[in-house]
Amino acid sequence: MRILPRSKSFIIISIFFFFMIGSEFYQGSLFSSLITTTPPQLPKCNQDVLDSDLDVITTGTTYGLGEGPTLDNSVVMDFMIPDVLQRIDGDTNLYKMLTNFKNKVIVVSTVNQFAFATNISDSLKFDYIRGEKKLKETFAILDNEEHVYNFVQGLQAKRKLWVKALDGLGLFYVHPVMMERSWLFPLFSQGLGRLCQSGFYQGWKNFDRLRGLFSYVKSKEKSELFRKSSLKMVSQVETREIIFDESNPVSVLALKNMLQLILMLILTGVCLFLIEWLTPARHEVHTLYIKVLKMLSNFQLFIFKLGKP
Repeated sequence: MRILPRSKSFIIISIFFFFMIGSEFYQGSLFSSLITTTPPQLPKCNQDVLDSDLDVITTGTTYGLGEGPTLDNSVVMDFMIPDVLQRIDGDTNLYKMLTNFKNKVIVVSTVNQFAFATNISDSLKFDYIRGEKKLKETFAILDNEEHVYNFVQGLQAKRKLWVKALDGLGLFYVHPVMMERSWLFPLFSQGLGRLCQSGFYQGWKNFDRLRGLFSYVKSKEKSELFRKSSLKMVSQVETREIIFDESNPVSVLALKNMLQLILMLILTGVCLFLIEWLTPARHEVHTLYIKVLKMLSNFQLFIFKLGKP
């Protein structure tokens, strides 16, 4: 009976600690659920994009002089989609889907997708041919990979972004390198193929994107945005290996003399071309030189005969 009060105290203290520790765990889990950011529910396929209330935009190129009329051309709307619609049957699901996209997509006239994305990242407002438009927090963009990459880089410079890529539209635009077939054709075709296969061409494109940012950065007082974007792109180029053969990887530094080599080959080709081109003229000059020598020799011989007594 003497240990009964102590037992009651122990039970009360145990219950108190149990609820106190339990409340701490509950508050911690509740706080974690409040600060945790879950990814949004994004469409799973192209048809879901059409069925939803998402805004779909695409970028175009603006041509014009001064204050005169301008012509807005979108690669997707004016070239890719019409080309596919002409080659497929009108009763197919792809035809109906592309037609719906063509009616739904908003064409934004811009030549710098990075600058456009950074400008709308705060308010999501932009001007287009029908007036002013404000995008929702979740929207879609239908464009080629290079334009989408620049657009995403511009948004990520100021905002946190969730990106999901969808395929299945069958849109592609082929722009081959064309030249007259000559003795230089195998060199250029093999050289370009090896550069594309090695990954060097992709790094070249990243530096070209950096060059496109300079015109936009010059108009800004603060260059912090350009510094972060440029460092990110440069790091992608520096960390990417140039691999011509999987068993023999080489770095970008190993290709620093490639430009001099290419210039030397071009100069050698020009010299050989000039030699071949000037060969007929050289033969004609040589023939004329022989005829003049014969005339001079005959003239000297004639004078010599008249000079005898």
